[in-house]
Amino acid sequence: MDEEITMKAAEETVQEAPEETEKQELSLPWKAEQLAVQLAGLVCVAILVLDLILKNTVNCAVWAVYLTMSGVGQIVRYRATKKRGDLIFGVVQLIVAAAFFTLHILQSVTL
Repeated sequence: MDEEITMKAAEETVQEAPEETEKQELSLPWKAEQLAVQLAGLVCVAILVLDLILKNTVNCAVWAVYLTMSGVGQIVRYRATKKRGDLIFGVVQLIVAAAFFTLHILQSVTL
């Protein structure tokens, strides 16, 4: 009887192992996406500072692209986690991205 319980527990452990490996593999793209967004944010800040120093302007196109990328990432994260905050933050980022895109178009037309 004890052997049957031990065998069933071992079988369950073996069946759970692929799921854990799958979770670890899925977490790697999430980590890569987070790192990419953080690095892109730093690049955007550097471009902002350089444009302010050299041209005395703000590059709206860079922020439109960055916020779109980040906002879509938040919405994808919401679909996986169902955390309401991810959805709200993603939608806000996309709205601000649309505003920056509009400003970019207006800057392009007036130049």
